[in-house]
Amino acid sequence: MKITGCGIIMALFFCLYSCTEHDIKRKVEDKSKLQNFVERQHAKYVCPMTECPNGYGNKPGKCPDCKMDLVLNKDYIDPINDTIHNN
Repeated sequence: MKITGCGIIMALFFCLYSCTEHDIKRKVEDKSKLQNFVERQHAKYVCPMTECPNGYGNKPGKCPDCKMDLVLNKDYIDPINDTIHNN
């Protein structure tokens, strides 16, 4: 089987495209996780199940994801003056 230059170029293009698409998806997921982490730090109440993406708020209540009671955030950072409140 003879491999032509055009075939090699197409194979490289496909490989580069799929690698780039994977990297972009990974970066978007990483940014989302980082944003969630920062939002949890600035919330007074958090879900004890740390993997709940929406499990935080500034008043007592239930986690919208797992329905557990939100608890005081021991690592709360006041967003106004960036002070840490260890409850």
